[in-house]
Amino acid sequence: MARSSKKISIPITYTAAPHGGFGYVRYPADGRHGPVEQTQFQLVGLVQGEAEVTTTQESFLIPVDHIGLLKPGRRLSIQFTRGTETLHNWVHLDAQSLAHDIQIQLNQAPDVLPFTPRLRQLMELGLQTTGTNGPAGEQFLVHLAPCLFHEYLRGTNQTAKSSERLPESLTVTMNWVRRHLYRLHTLDELAKVARVSPNHLIKLFREHLGTPPLRWCNQERIHHAAGLLENTGLTISEIADHCGFSNPYHFSRVFRQHQSLSPREYRQKRWAS
Repeated sequence: MARSSKKISIPITYTAAPHGGFGYVRYPADGRHGPVEQTQFQLVGLVQGEAEVTTTQESFLIPVDHIGLLKPGRRLSIQFTRGTETLHNWVHLDAQSLAHDIQIQLNQAPDVLPFTPRLRQLMELGLQTTGTNGPAGEQFLVHLAPCLFHEYLRGTNQTAKSSERLPESLTVTMNWVRRHLYRLHTLDELAKVARVSPNHLIKLFREHLGTPPLRWCNQERIHHAAGLLENTGLTISEIADHCGFSNPYHFSRVFRQHQSLSPREYRQKRWAS
């Protein structure tokens, strides 16, 4: 992910290992990567913003708080968010470093999955190894990188089982909200996205997620805000804006209701650990 047709606003953090590596980068608004030939399996986790991937076979969107799988043997380009900076991390690995059956499963796996806490933890371990010298550090990364791809496949199976239980109108609405966390939503707006009546949408959310639609939206915004507090250096005001809150005071009040900590206290606690 090091090449870009637009200047990168901060240096890339990159940890090399034999046959692969981990990285973290911030792209400016309207940043672009490629076109390039994808030669390795690569997982790209979106911390802020979104990425629209176009390959010779298909196009797909990686929303914030999701992780995308780039597969070797394809020429691709990536368009990053036009209205704001994009932050993402990644791990890439040569195909020959993975068992043949794992390569087959990855080539058949979905392009995008939720960026789960377990995937985030594994990615963070790789990034924290930046600057580690000597064979021990390299061997750690050699064993860690395949774990992320195995975990991605595990998530594929869990997502498939979960999708079997959720109506399509509900999953469409949830995915749409996650791509538009930067603004508030109304019940009527969500119902139009789901193509059902507002009352039926409320019923679907309560039945399958145990909460009404607008409360679920608020939970998603707080979850996204928590990720930005932990993984970026954005100010409280910037995070409030990115997550659709009218001002930092409103954001802090709602965040404390959900997390029992102010945004500043939450960040200090997570960074200290």
